[in-house]
Amino acid sequence: MVGTFGEVLVMDWGVAKVVGETSARAPTTGPPGASPPGGTADGMVLGTPGYMAPEQARGEVDRIDERSDVHALGAILRFLLTGREPGGGDRPAAPTPEDGPKALLAVADKALAEEPDDRYSSVRELAREVERYLAGRPVEAWPESALTRARRFVWRHRVAFLLLAAYVVARALVLILS
Repeated sequence: MVGTFGEVLVMDWGVAKVVGETSARAPTTGPPGASPPGGTADGMVLGTPGYMAPEQARGEVDRIDERSDVHALGAILRFLLTGREPGGGDRPAAPTPEDGPKALLAVADKALAEEPDDRYSSVRELAREVERYLAGRPVEAWPESALTRARRFVWRHRVAFLLLAAYVVARALVLILS
């Protein structure tokens, strides 16, 4: 859930866990006055199928870390781009041309990698990759062709290119009409 100032709010503290902490001790995180989460013992599989990382879905608690959160964010990004829910823990369906920009889909696919080592190492790294895309810069997850790079360059500098094109057309008209 997104708060008034754009901050992300965790809505289900019953599923939240401190990484590396066993179920013998209650997690110390959570809003003040919240009761300790119950029923979240090590190895229990809790979460939304399709959004859980594979290691989380298999109950491999010792392998769950920030890259599991990267996987969930990748599933959300994929859903936002395609409008399709990831089903039952399987990878989302292959994108269609109308699903969105290939570079951003590649970012989501890297975040959704089966193996944690193949994903972004942190949520911050994933965020930087999305910021690069939004700023019109190349993303590491999608190798660009020279044509795509040129197209992106022209788009970023479109005002200068439009002014140059207007100058060339005006100059050509002067030469033709004189």
